[in-house]
Amino acid sequence: DFADSPLEWQSGKSPETNVNSWLLGNPTKGFSGDKCWYTFISETNAPREQSWITSPCYDFTGTKRPMLKMQIWRLFNLDRDGATVQYSADSSKTWNVLGEIDDGIRWYNDYQIDGKPGDQSLGWSNFSGSGNDNEWMEARHSLDVLKNKSSVQFRIAYGSDGTARYNNGFAFDNFWIGERNR
Repeated sequence: DFADSPLEWQSGKSPETNVNSWLLGNPTKGFSGDKCWYTFISETNAPREQSWITSPCYDFTGTKRPMLKMQIWRLFNLDRDGATVQYSADSSKTWNVLGEIDDGIRWYNDYQIDGKPGDQSLGWSNFSGSGNDNEWMEARHSLDVLKNKSSVQFRIAYGSDGTARYNNGFAFDNFWIGERNR
């Protein structure tokens, strides 16, 4: 969890946009709970945005069945904004999307997000009006693609096309990496 404000996690944004709405703290709007990373969108209309939170490096050498679990909370507009999880094993030169629609537990529900989180269209959004949460949900995904790789970073990317209205974006907490037992 992020209760101790770990410095290894950093927010960033694309040079093409002026906005980075990520905050680390106790949400005051849209989400509830303890300290977490969340997007704080103060306007009625969400501005055009490409931003993310980047993790510290992880070493997967010698892992057998690695997995990622995290608590998520989605409050998006239909296909206009969304979030995704990406990984890099080459010192942040390239970022790859982790997974596909429904190939984990509560993993991605949209492949046409106009806001292009992480500069692509796959991730979580309010696809067909069914993608928002009323509470924290646990999302899980296998990390088998990262077995025996060292210095792997993750980033949780948020993107908005500038037309989303009355949304709060995305929040995540309790980011956990370990071995799955099944």
